[in-house]
Amino acid sequence: MKKILFFLVAVIIVSSLLISGCAKEKPAPTPTPAPAPAPAPAKPAEPQPVRGGTFTIIENILASNVGYPPEFGSQEGATSTIWAEPLAEPADNFEDLIPFLAESWEENTAAKTFTIHLRKGVKFHDGTVFDAKAVKWNYQLGIDNKRFSLWKNVISLDVLDDYTLKFNLNDYPYDTKYTILSANFYSPTAIETNGKEWARDHAVATGPFKVVDFKRDVAITCERFDDYWQKDKGYPYLDKVIFKRVGDPLVAKAMMEAGEADSWEGMSDPTVTVEMAKRGFKAYYSGRPVNALQWFLYPEVKPNSIFNNIKVRQAIAYALDNEGIAKAIGKGIYDPLNQLVYKGLYGYNPDYKGFPYDPAKAKQLLAEAGYPNGFQTKLVHDANMPDEAAAVQANLKAVGIDVTLVPLTEGAWFPSLFGMGWDGLNLGFSGVGNDKYCIASFNAWLGPNRSLPFVLNDWSPEVVALLDKGLHTYDPEARKDVARQLLTAAAEQLNVIPVYQRPIAVLNQAWVHSKHPEEGGYGGGRHIWRVWMDKH
Repeated sequence: MKKILFFLVAVIIVSSLLISGCAKEKPAPTPTPAPAPAPAPAKPAEPQPVRGGTFTIIENILASNVGYPPEFGSQEGATSTIWAEPLAEPADNFEDLIPFLAESWEENTAAKTFTIHLRKGVKFHDGTVFDAKAVKWNYQLGIDNKRFSLWKNVISLDVLDDYTLKFNLNDYPYDTKYTILSANFYSPTAIETNGKEWARDHAVATGPFKVVDFKRDVAITCERFDDYWQKDKGYPYLDKVIFKRVGDPLVAKAMMEAGEADSWEGMSDPTVTVEMAKRGFKAYYSGRPVNALQWFLYPEVKPNSIFNNIKVRQAIAYALDNEGIAKAIGKGIYDPLNQLVYKGLYGYNPDYKGFPYDPAKAKQLLAEAGYPNGFQTKLVHDANMPDEAAAVQANLKAVGIDVTLVPLTEGAWFPSLFGMGWDGLNLGFSGVGNDKYCIASFNAWLGPNRSLPFVLNDWSPEVVALLDKGLHTYDPEARKDVARQLLTAAAEQLNVIPVYQRPIAVLNQAWVHSKHPEEGGYGGGRHIWRVWMDKH
């Protein structure tokens, strides 16, 4: 073998010498063509939607009213996106609006008018027509009950034709368009014929699903609306959507593991969320930076409350180890909060330090406020969040504030925060920051038009002036600066005391398909009409 290899090599060498020796002129080398680029790997085929199936959603609290909007709370507003729809939907980036029940609109900030052109061919679940008169009736219901946030600003609602409605306003805050277009609509005929008591248990709207059975605190069953206006596009894909109330997180976890539910909303234990995500469930933390909830300590609102003293509120703020609480309790999905909004929103001030953890400073302020030995108080909280409440209790005890925990079921805790009030402190959430520039949501949650009636509202003249300026600043970049000034000034007053930011956790089964984390999950932008499931 070695001799054969040697012979072949010798032949090659000799041949090359003969060729070079016989050549009269060395030819120019032929350029080597560049190799063709390798074809890009083919993208895997998009899975095609599968029609049918019952989508079961676990909730730890259910809507107590499905069809009478003036009495809706936050849970009702979130759940009703299954059967009711707005004039415009949030785009996938959560910032822009795309036409939905409205085909188009025009706004005139100088004239303070907003004109809506409605989509034709839409019907309510009772077969009545969705038109300008029906839309006006819904807005008027909100105005009469002071639940439409622009109720003070509406001079008149003019029906220009069957599908055109015009708002005439005496004021035009920058969020006017979003407020008007985000309203949902219910059949005037159904409510007027049957009354509001009936409407609380019967939803008659325009959405892809209609409520067919409502058992308060047990379940809400919805079936496909066969005359849905998007039926020609094949929507909705699902046959049914069922909400089941499961108050015990261990039971909810077992249901997901057994495949008895497809989605688990509002998960209160981040440990469970993280652990189940590692096992193949789809975990979504809607809220970074959109739709997260900031959690605060809300002081009671009473004429002679100890919390009316700003030094007491400052002492509590310095006593809280927000970073330690978020790290220990949040398992990597909570963030400490030192102001009214979180990172990623225009109102966030990266230079603001707030009231960093300093127990010695807290004790000093308590002594200056007249409480050198501390005092006793209560902390009302959601019973599903014992660890968070216990962490706050331990921090305050370390500086002399003796806290008795008052755990409430969500059915009792929500009303305490949104209307009935409480004694002491309440560990509650806020929606400040749910719009990009934060000013409108600050106004709705904590300002003069706040949703929470029991919130300290002695805002300084500086805060009031900045709020008015921000609401009437239409240039986004200019409004960005005003938002930062406003929320920094408001944070200094500690009318609410920041603790942490918690994304809204949603857990879906692997067979659930959606376009973005909110679908098949919590709240607005759910787009339930295009959610589908693999056969399983």
